[in-house]
Amino acid sequence: MARLVLGATLLALVAGAQGGPGVMDDARREAIVAAVQARMRSFEAAERARDPERLLAHNAPAADFQIYHDGRPGTYAALQAGVRGGLAALRSLDVTYSAVQISVLSAAWLSV
Repeated sequence: MARLVLGATLLALVAGAQGGPGVMDDARREAIVAAVQARMRSFEAAERARDPERLLAHNAPAADFQIYHDGRPGTYAALQAGVRGGLAALRSLDVTYSAVQISVLSAAWLSV
C-alpha cells in the first residue's frame, strides 16, 4: 500500500509541478523531494497513531483505484473496511520509510 501511495504522490507532484517538458532546476527538484518526504512522514505518523481516517486520507477514492493484497485485487471500499477494522485491533504499529529513495524526473520522462 505504501508503494502505491508514494508512487501516486510522486507522479502527481512531478506531473503537476511541470509546466512542460524540459530540464527541472535543483530548487524545484528539492521542493518535490521535500513534499514527498513530508507525505511519507505524515503516512508513518497516521500508521503509528493507528488513525484510520488520517491513513485513508493518503488514498484518493478514484473510479479506477486499484490495490492488490497477496496477489488479489481490491477496491477502495475494501481498503476502507480493512483499514478501519484492522488498525483498531493492533496494539502498536512501527513502520518507517526512511530507506525510500526519491528520484524526481522531469515531465519529459513521463512519456518514455
